[in-house]
Amino acid sequence: MASLGSRLLTSGSSCAKGLLKAPLLAAVLPGCTQVANLRSKNDPFPLPPREKPFKHRFNCYWQPFESNIPRMNENSIVIIVDGNIGTGKKALAKKIAEEFDLKYIEDINYDNIYISSKLWGHFDMRDINACAPNRIMFNSLDTFWATKKLEDNSLIMKSQWEMYYYRWNNYVDALKHVVNTGQGVVLSRNLYSDMAFCYAMLKKKLYNKRVYEEFEAYVDRSFYYLWAPHLAIYLDATPAYCMKKIKERNVPFEMNSPILNEDFLALNAEGYEKKVLPKLEPYSEIMVLDADNLPDFDLLVEELEKIDFNPFKDTLLRDDKFLHWRHVHERSWADWRRWADHPARDLYNRHPKCLVDIPQIQFTPEETYVFNDYYRRRDQYFYTEPQGKGGFPGAVKRFLLG
Repeated sequence: MASLGSRLLTSGSSCAKGLLKAPLLAAVLPGCTQVANLRSKNDPFPLPPREKPFKHRFNCYWQPFESNIPRMNENSIVIIVDGNIGTGKKALAKKIAEEFDLKYIEDINYDNIYISSKLWGHFDMRDINACAPNRIMFNSLDTFWATKKLEDNSLIMKSQWEMYYYRWNNYVDALKHVVNTGQGVVLSRNLYSDMAFCYAMLKKKLYNKRVYEEFEAYVDRSFYYLWAPHLAIYLDATPAYCMKKIKERNVPFEMNSPILNEDFLALNAEGYEKKVLPKLEPYSEIMVLDADNLPDFDLLVEELEKIDFNPFKDTLLRDDKFLHWRHVHERSWADWRRWADHPARDLYNRHPKCLVDIPQIQFTPEETYVFNDYYRRRDQYFYTEPQGKGGFPGAVKRFLLG
């Protein structure tokens, strides 16, 4: 059986033990428990059933009648499993989710970035590339990974920016799931991954320096309303091990990529060390595991069950650990929930197409003309049904259901 080999980089301060007693916390903070450890669904003392989930859009009208606090328990936490390409993030995340009855949140579907069933009738905007004036306008994963120089496909910067935007929304939805249902979540590839990836792209000269600086500012703004995960599990691995796993899974666009090599993987790992882990360290517990020597899963479960995720434990001397989860009143939960369900929640993370002050990730006038020409001719190009089929009800149904 492999040894655990994990390192808890941030376990919080222990010098305040005995200073803040549980009865005092329970009196001041009714929703707080003395210990908040993960509990396996195979535990001899299982958690009580959660209350019925909230399935509506939360707003000021619901606020007087709806509270998420009764649903929350020890397993109402957010875990991210991150690491370099080919380290087995998804497999480990799914096992943890199964063990602790958490919801595994799938990564974004890259195709959904360029396919809109509501407005485009299932038309793939990447088909417009056939009429693009000078360069690829909408990247597929094949064209993204086939890029050798930035000059050959400069809009890969926009594609990477859009991936971050969609993963940001995916993370917000994961937080909403925790609040609305009380069930914790586990994510593998997530918005933190893109921070490391963009760093590697910059070092490989696949990212313009000015655009990268704007991206970092964009990331800082986008975290304004986000809560950091309770636990980040980082799978550490050598570039050689990652390349071995990439070859084993034999995905064509990865195998044929001129940039996906050990050098790029080393830069990606450097991005985690310099950009991702320092951002997580003040607010989250961090566990580092060797991807090529993972411990026995039962041993890992025992280690996870030892971590106390109580956000109010040793609050005075624990700095910012779990700071975002220290809600002492229902109003603070409700304020965030109203923002998360508000149509204008993108205020701090606007879609890349709105950032017109960054011309390097925008279309040229000629490309905009091509795009608009396709949009005006949508009836000709991508109506999957006769335009008048079903009359007005049919049109509404196609718009709402795709």
